[in-house]
Amino acid sequence: MSKELLHPGAASEPSDADLDRPVKIDLIKTPPDFQILDITMLAGRIPHEILGGLTLPQGVDFGKGIVIYGRAPIWLYARLIILVVIVL
Repeated sequence: MSKELLHPGAASEPSDADLDRPVKIDLIKTPPDFQILDITMLAGRIPHEILGGLTLPQGVDFGKGIVIYGRAPIWLYARLIILVVIVL
């Protein structure tokens, strides 16, 4: 499985750059029918102000199923679903 990160150059482990944002979203491509949006909370609390800057990772294949995985507030899950629906 390969990961394409939301922010290019970000490492799998939180780096100093990760401290500026409270959440990381990785795209994990799995053959053949679906892919996974893996949410990692980098802070104990995610402020709702991040909604406006939240984007989907590059490389999402909208012809395949998308599984959202990870611990996060329900409003963050809802925003990711809205972003997918907007593209479709």
